[in-house]
Amino acid sequence: MANILKGLIKCTVCNKNYKYKLERKQPSYVCSGFANYGKDFCRYYPIKEHEIIDIINKHFNLTGTRVEGNIANFVKRINVSEKGYKIYYHDGLSSIIDESVEYGIKVRY
Repeated sequence: MANILKGLIKCTVCNKNYKYKLERKQPSYVCSGFANYGKDFCRYYPIKEHEIIDIINKHFNLTGTRVEGNIANFVKRINVSEKGYKIYYHDGLSSIIDESVEYGIKVRY
């Protein structure tokens, strides 16, 4: 079990971290509040690992940065809400350019 995004993904609904889980044999992350306490505590907003990695790779391709090593060296945090998720990078940028929009990446629920 890889868990390369451990400690980076945070649920803004219940303020719990996301945890690694295999869903239909695909590496994914789910809110630990939902996983541990159910739908009365939080909602089910899963994120597939390959989708996050693709977005991070696209960001660094656009900025001309070569990514090597641990992903935590480049990604500061990922905030998830019912509207989507936003990735914050150590280079000071985020996953969306237009800061007037709270969340630019819609998660499929």
